[in-house]
Amino acid sequence: MHDDNAMPPSWLARFLACGYYAGLAPFFAFARRAPSSPFLAHHRRQAMGVFLLLQLVGCAFLLAVLLLSYGMIYQRAFYDWAHPEGRTLNVVWKFFLCWVVFWAYCVALALFGSRLELPVVSALGRRKRLAQGGALFLLAAYAVLGVAVPVGIHAASLVRQDAAPGQVYLLYEDVDRFPRWLFALGFYRISLAANERWGHGSVVALRLSEDSLRRTLKEGRFAFIGSHGMKQGLLLKGGRFIRPEDIRRMGVNPELKFVYLTSCDSGAQKDAWEKVFAPATVVTYDRLTAVLEHVWWLWFRAPGLIRSLPA
Repeated sequence: MHDDNAMPPSWLARFLACGYYAGLAPFFAFARRAPSSPFLAHHRRQAMGVFLLLQLVGCAFLLAVLLLSYGMIYQRAFYDWAHPEGRTLNVVWKFFLCWVVFWAYCVALALFGSRLELPVVSALGRRKRLAQGGALFLLAAYAVLGVAVPVGIHAASLVRQDAAPGQVYLLYEDVDRFPRWLFALGFYRISLAANERWGHGSVVALRLSEDSLRRTLKEGRFAFIGSHGMKQGLLLKGGRFIRPEDIRRMGVNPELKFVYLTSCDSGAQKDAWEKVFAPATVVTYDRLTAVLEHVWWLWFRAPGLIRSLPA
């Protein structure tokens, strides 16, 4: 509770309280002494409660991704019947929007100099051990972010998108939503291995299209084709399918050694893909595929494969 007759906090105190909600609260979670100002002490606790809520939303998102990935791979019949992806991610998105409302309301309270306690948020912030555990998690997340930024910048420097030919072609579908640097980060370890093998500039990362696919087939020795798909073929933007016979018409570089197809159910035409890409080794999936397994493959299996490819 707070004293309504107390002197209103200074604007400096209000901005410091907003700083807690801007991400500074975890740095003060292990302080032995509470702030001398009850106003600041209140908002420090409440900010940790807000960030604990954010962590719960984050855990819900990760759990949803894991369950959806499991369902796609191991529970195909149920997944095709229920189509749970859209509904599940929509629920998690609404949780996040609710969190944004809580966060914005708490920032507004800090700016107006109020010590109003929000249910749930204040209760979470008062649990010292829980708050400190959440602070440790957030500090670890800050450290990971501090590493990810320079790694992401380096990853972007390892891949090209100009017209010069390369050795390794990484095609991706961004659905006009995801930034290029995110894909460059996903391609980081394979890019390191390829540049080590063939020199800097050997990796070309392009948005998936018929033109970029044609270029990949003409110039590449290694092709990662990150597309959606069905039994009919690889799915391009606009709903057009690329079938094995289309690849034959495009022509394939005789030096092409390896092709990885991410598209769901591409394995239904495994023999046809292998024949049209021959003599390259082809990886396909005769089932639904999940993004997580492709990222795992890119980071932990592809680098060794690049190093083992015949000269």
